[in-house]
Amino acid sequence: MTPLERRIKQIEEHVSLQSAKLLEHFMHLAIAQYVGNAQKGESPTEAFERALGVRSIYLTNANSEDYKERYCLAREALKEKFGVTKLTEEAFKQMEAGLCDDFKERWRDRLHQVFPPKQNAQ
Repeated sequence: MTPLERRIKQIEEHVSLQSAKLLEHFMHLAIAQYVGNAQKGESPTEAFERALGVRSIYLTNANSEDYKERYCLAREALKEKFGVTKLTEEAFKQMEAGLCDDFKERWRDRLHQVFPPKQNAQ
């Protein structure tokens, strides 16, 4: 493998990892909003914990089978709320549109951290 090919592979892996983290952040917000029934002024974490039925995600091992099962159940509940069997682009758009203003702002902030807006060339 040439140095250029190695660098391209590193960039692809980085983008893939960033995309996965971005998706996980969005799912956290969507599950909090739609499954955890987030209340006005409540943090996404509080509603996410309620959706998963855990007292504290900070005290929960995210690699445990119990956590993974609860997360999968919450994702399934989210899909049911939107009447879909797969999380499609259209489903994501609907979810994003219905997020409360605070969650939308958090989502946009995270997007801009990962993919900074282009500056207008003048």
